[in-house]
Amino acid sequence: ALDVPAGSIQIRSSRNPSYRSIWAKANGANFPLIGVNGRYYRLLTNPTNLTDSLLGSSLGTVEQFTSEPALAGNGIVSNIVAEGESVYAVSGMKNAVVAAKVDGSLRAFQRVSFGENGLMGGEGLSATLQAKNVVALELTGVGTINDAGVARQLMNVLTDNASFLRSGSSETNTSLLIQMESGLTLQMAVNGERIMACGTWACPEFFEAFQEALQ
Repeated sequence: ALDVPAGSIQIRSSRNPSYRSIWAKANGANFPLIGVNGRYYRLLTNPTNLTDSLLGSSLGTVEQFTSEPALAGNGIVSNIVAEGESVYAVSGMKNAVVAAKVDGSLRAFQRVSFGENGLMGGEGLSATLQAKNVVALELTGVGTINDAGVARQLMNVLTDNASFLRSGSSETNTSLLIQMESGLTLQMAVNGERIMACGTWACPEFFEAFQEALQ
């Protein structure tokens, strides 16, 4: 059973899906985010109120509320979550997603690069994406995969073959939406055979496999 309230992004069959962005837009110079000891997370527009049952351990509280997170030191900082609010891990998502209250509602934040900060230590794509329990995929202008088994095979192709290019990333009008068994949906920006969120990665094998899966 899905554990995310109704109204969240759902991936449905579409022959030629249009672009949908689920990252919250920037307000001023920076997009709404949380920084947790050098790892950065961007606010997702869906779900609008995450259920408590998806919460993992507490990571601490927001120590500094600032409009310039790139200038802040270590610890937990945010330009959208109030100082003193608790920040939590999300069950089964390791370092890929965190949660915190925004204006009284519990919201999800996805791991992204920020200010050229991306991977930490020996992290790879799977550490920042953590998309093992995938049930559906949607690629702008290409198609949707609603077979959970096929979707998980495709994600294995991506995480096994993606080659890291750089720590930064950019937004485009093409996206890969990744729906999880929990009901959460994550987003990767796409440009050609490159995929972006926490850094930029090349993976032609994934896009070839996606096209084959649609045939």
